[in-house]
Amino acid sequence: MNTSYLLDPSDRVVAVNAAWIAFAEANEAPSLPGRVMGQSLWTFIANRTVQELYRTLFHRVRATEHQVTLPFRCDSPVVQRFMALAVGLGEGPQGTLNCQVQLLREEAQPPAALSLYAAMARRAITPRSESIGNLGGEHAGDLLVVCSWCKRLEVEGWCEIDEALGRQPLLFTEPVRPITHGLCPECALAVYAELE
Repeated sequence: MNTSYLLDPSDRVVAVNAAWIAFAEANEAPSLPGRVMGQSLWTFIANRTVQELYRTLFHRVRATEHQVTLPFRCDSPVVQRFMALAVGLGEGPQGTLNCQVQLLREEAQPPAALSLYAAMARRAITPRSESIGNLGGEHAGDLLVVCSWCKRLEVEGWCEIDEALGRQPLLFTEPVRPITHGLCPECALAVYAELE
């Protein structure tokens, strides 16, 4: 599976390839292409740290005109997907970016992952303007942070889902903590080192 999408100079999604559409359909999101076309990428990334990472990546590619490739994960409730994102200049107005995603390998999720995905479904992910990722102040410590890159959880340190449940067995029972995305220190260092 090699999906790709184009971002205009304002970071709006202006094109997706057939593999991108097929991936959306295979993952029970057939209406996704219609919802993302013409929308700002930032509508779909709630966490400010993750937004800053992508902004830095995009700025670097536009400034140097060199492609950058980074590993990341795109998991489902039953599959861990290890992928690579290659961002380079795309066809179109100056500043257009071509984002290509390659599936490197898949592995079965540990059983504990089902609890996390059930918790996420109960939380019903909302648009960025209403996102739990924008909570601050007294509520910020109540968030369960998932690394956007490696999918580890911040539970008494950064760890995989099954280890998080070992540390806090009641982690995904009611009431479920709001879930947001961020970057663990290891992924932040690795990604920013790649951009230098």
